[in-house]
Amino acid sequence: MKRILVVILMFGTAAAFPLPVVADGFNASEPMLCAVLDTRECTAETRECTSGGAEMINLPNFLRVDVNGKTISSQKGETQRATPIDSTQDLSGNLILRGVQNDKTWQIVISGQNGRMALTAGTPTASYIVFGSCINP
Repeated sequence: MKRILVVILMFGTAAAFPLPVVADGFNASEPMLCAVLDTRECTAETRECTSGGAEMINLPNFLRVDVNGKTISSQKGETQRATPIDSTQDLSGNLILRGVQNDKTWQIVISGQNGRMALTAGTPTASYIVFGSCINP
């Protein structure tokens, strides 16, 4: 189960459009580096959630988000993984990214004001929540 999020995050199909500059020099249309700070994994089988770091769900500690390039990838130096972004949306100054892979879905919300990130992903039997923070490197 813990490896499902990697599959969710790393594959899909792509369609995106550039988003505007938002606040305090943070630009959602420029490539971002997002640090994974905290994760939760919840399963239907146990009806419990487990907290941990990126390694708990086999996720890289840093994600490179390239909206214009329509990809999310691992940081250089780590095992190279990438997933296309299916869709993007600017919702009240927040960047919304979505993707689907097999029967798994994921969505990332990145604050246009401060770069805070929340990723949610799910299958019929498990859900994942990832909190992080993004910057323009």
